[in-house]
Amino acid sequence: MNKHPIKKFMTSIKQWHNELVTSLMLKALNEKIVPLHYQEQHTEIFQPLEWKNLSEQHLLLFDRGKYEEAISKAERVLKLAREIWGNEHKNVATSANGLANLYQVQGKYSEAELLYEEAIRIGRMTNHPELAKLLGNFAELCRVQGEYSKGELLCKEGVEVGRSLPDNHTDLALCLNILALLYQFQGKYSEVESLFKEAIEIDRTLPNNDLNLARDFNRMAGLYLLQGRYSEAELLLQKATDIFRRALPQNHPNLATHLHNVAVSYQYQGRYSEAEPLFQEAIEIDSIALPDGHPDLAQHHCNFAWLYKDQGRYTEALQQFQASLECEQKRLRYIFSTHSDRERREYLQSNRQTYDVFLSLVSQYLADDPEAVGAALDAVLRRKSLTTEALAAQSAAIYSGRYGKAVIALFRKRQAYLEKLGEAMYTPPAPQIDREVDRQQREQYCQFVKDLQTKAETLEKQLAKKVPELQLNQQTINWQEIAKELPKGWALVEFVRFRHRDFEGKKWQEERYLAFTVMAHQPEQVRLIDLGEAQALDRLITQFRHYFIGPGDKLGRYRPGFAQQQAKKQEKLYQVLCRPLIEVLGGASHWFLAPDSALNLLPFQILPMPSSANSLPSASSGQRLRERWVSGDGFAPSRSAPHNGYLGDMYSMSYLSSGRDLLRQSPKRKPNTCPATILADPDYDWDGVPFDSAQGTLSAQGTPSVEGKLGVETLATLSGFERAAGTDIFGRQVAELLKMQPYLDKEAVSTHLTDSACPRILAIATHGFARMGQKPYREFVLALLATDVEQHTKLFEQNPHLMNPHLLEFIEQAAQYNDAENPEISQCLLNLTPQIQAYLNAHPPSRLDAEDADDAMYRAGVALAGANVWNQGKPLPEGMKGILFAQDIASLDLWGNELSALIACQTGLGEVSSGEGVFGLRRAFVVAGSKTLIMSLWSVPALATAYLMEWFFHYLDQGEGRAAALATAQSDVRRVTAGELHQSELGQAILQELGKDYADKECPLSHPYYWGAWVCQGDIGGLAINA
Repeated sequence: MNKHPIKKFMTSIKQWHNELVTSLMLKALNEKIVPLHYQEQHTEIFQPLEWKNLSEQHLLLFDRGKYEEAISKAERVLKLAREIWGNEHKNVATSANGLANLYQVQGKYSEAELLYEEAIRIGRMTNHPELAKLLGNFAELCRVQGEYSKGELLCKEGVEVGRSLPDNHTDLALCLNILALLYQFQGKYSEVESLFKEAIEIDRTLPNNDLNLARDFNRMAGLYLLQGRYSEAELLLQKATDIFRRALPQNHPNLATHLHNVAVSYQYQGRYSEAEPLFQEAIEIDSIALPDGHPDLAQHHCNFAWLYKDQGRYTEALQQFQASLECEQKRLRYIFSTHSDRERREYLQSNRQTYDVFLSLVSQYLADDPEAVGAALDAVLRRKSLTTEALAAQSAAIYSGRYGKAVIALFRKRQAYLEKLGEAMYTPPAPQIDREVDRQQREQYCQFVKDLQTKAETLEKQLAKKVPELQLNQQTINWQEIAKELPKGWALVEFVRFRHRDFEGKKWQEERYLAFTVMAHQPEQVRLIDLGEAQALDRLITQFRHYFIGPGDKLGRYRPGFAQQQAKKQEKLYQVLCRPLIEVLGGASHWFLAPDSALNLLPFQILPMPSSANSLPSASSGQRLRERWVSGDGFAPSRSAPHNGYLGDMYSMSYLSSGRDLLRQSPKRKPNTCPATILADPDYDWDGVPFDSAQGTLSAQGTPSVEGKLGVETLATLSGFERAAGTDIFGRQVAELLKMQPYLDKEAVSTHLTDSACPRILAIATHGFARMGQKPYREFVLALLATDVEQHTKLFEQNPHLMNPHLLEFIEQAAQYNDAENPEISQCLLNLTPQIQAYLNAHPPSRLDAEDADDAMYRAGVALAGANVWNQGKPLPEGMKGILFAQDIASLDLWGNELSALIACQTGLGEVSSGEGVFGLRRAFVVAGSKTLIMSLWSVPALATAYLMEWFFHYLDQGEGRAAALATAQSDVRRVTAGELHQSELGQAILQELGKDYADKECPLSHPYYWGAWVCQGDIGGLAINA
């Protein structure tokens, strides 16, 4: 029997020329004349042919702008390449580069970056013939993402590789072109034009290269436009237009980009009527050819808006800016479903130009247009505190039980890495006398921490892809819906800090604050208030806080004339902040406040009113005026309080991360909860060893005596923790009210939070902390240089938080900096090193003093039993944490928690981020799911706080709402007399701590220092504490 013709074909293949064989085989495959079973029997021949065939197909689709179809082919190409040649072959690099190109044009930058990195790694290893192209493509992605330095390094390498190729190689032209763009975007103009010209000369010589030449013309024209060389730019653009119109399909996105560039050139020259149809055509093409949310479409809408703005057509400009922001919002859904929290925050901060310009447009030209103001508020509501909400959505979804074991395992694995990271950040290597050994150890330590961060981030990205809640469907978020949700007589105040664009001067100006107000059931009454330059208001806020937490003992006994000096500043704060709000919201009884930036640190309820604008009450003031509350809103206090001229006397108020919180729906599941958990008065010196009462081996060390105190005890220390006075009394009394047993002393351990059911009510009475990221080493070193050597040890002892290896690094860097021009100063600095090194060897720094973590969520936390043991680097039993960092709390399941009261100092403080709130405990409890957070905005007096919180829980038990109970308790603290304080154990301790004799009718705690730091954030409704 004769052989099948395909078998004859197979046996004779090796006798033919390779190119002819390939051509015939491809034809056979495409025309489907090769039976499938023959292909399967001879995969070594047919798979490479299939790879080549699909490669050509996806490139053809790419050129035609059919990206979705091309991606499907390119993904198959890469998979085939791995199956045929493994993971280290040059064809895998080629395939990865092709798919990365497609992901890039689709705006999927994260996926593209991973593939480019893989392609370049393989390309370098295999001496890939197209390595220059691989480097150039990755450099272009870096440029698009604003990573100019990284792109420049890649592109320079690409140019170097390209110059080793045959003359006039297209890959060299590509790298020259991209390098020119990178220089241009960094303002390095001296070489830009020559690089563009060299690229053009190369591409002119190459056959069938019109599209690359048009690309060169297009980009060089952009340089000429920036330089005001309009006629030269127009000539190049016209040449490019001719090529693009001739060579590209009608709806190709590259044509849209070019038409947009031509429109921009006309706009620069004031040729608005010529620019407008080109913008419109470009956007029409983008809408067909590009996916929703593509960065190019967003940019084209934005520049079209600028065209309308330049013509004074502000309503049309508004519409185009809205379209651009809608594209960006869709883009955010992709970013949030593929990136880590850090990357999301960086993206939001680096991609806010359209957002800032939009707010600038409305505030300058459309502030009296309710629809425009509402649109601006919607933009704020969709963007503000977004990363916090994304993490909260992830937490709620995972703890809801909707996801399988694989997702839970991934979540737990990430938690484990975060715990290791927190431990590593505060476990630096011990200082070494040998400087080189010390340097090497520090480098290894830094690399170890970096590796942990990378692993945790990688797991976080994997989680983001598996949890669709992070895609942030925000279609229903608008100011009209918020107006519907607000109870009658209530209002929302949404603050935002933004970079202001001066349209007339065509330049960026200082950042400003805006306040948007929405009244209940009156969406048409939405208002915009310009509060002025942010820096000026921030100074007023700092000065105002300084009055309550300032010098001395913070009780109003300042240096002569201090209070008088503050009067004008307080009056100015009233005029800038309070008065505009009152003018708009005078009829509202309750304000929901959603602060931004430094406004997060301001307790609005103690802002001065006109009657106190010239003087604030002293610590002994006992004046009583009627407190004004509007009836019927659930906020009427059971006892009247003195009216000392504070904003909180006129209006009730509570806090939100964003007005978007008013629309948030509670999780539908029924969480596994316990009634309450109270942790109070921890024994910070307990090492976890079981207590033997018969032997008396352990005792509560460090309990401070009230006698002999020089000032008021606060819940804050710089190094180590002393027992938190009064919190034991608070813990017992609130536990009695809640009908449960508190965890006190050695029982106040972290596992009651980390390993137990979620408490409906959580109260933690202990030390809290929020450390700054940068320490004042410079000022400390200057002080050392100005002091005799004999006094240095005293300075060391007074500044334990600065005595760590970072101080030595700072001195070494400062010495190197001064070595050339100021050798004497350099030597003086180096002379400090031996003494500091010796001191560190004799007095190893505690963990919290030794390091300041890069992540703000590891610089804030609460101290529990064993805190001092951990802080000194000693071991604790497995699972027990002396310090519970904000990141630890953010990982908890608190989705059944109705109320978390943090009776600790600085619990509302942390790293302030514009648009994202406060990074620290404040963020942690929101992410973990707590509905309501009671927190402090400065280091609070411990005994007065315990007294205030007892009354807070009492009023909760009486049926008052959460914010109302806090406000009433604060009112009681203000008005309580010395005679009343004498009647309780805690009150007597307060009077003894104050160290002053008060008449029975005096009000010792009327100063806001004692009660004004506390704010309520989140749900303000009633809470049955014994439900």
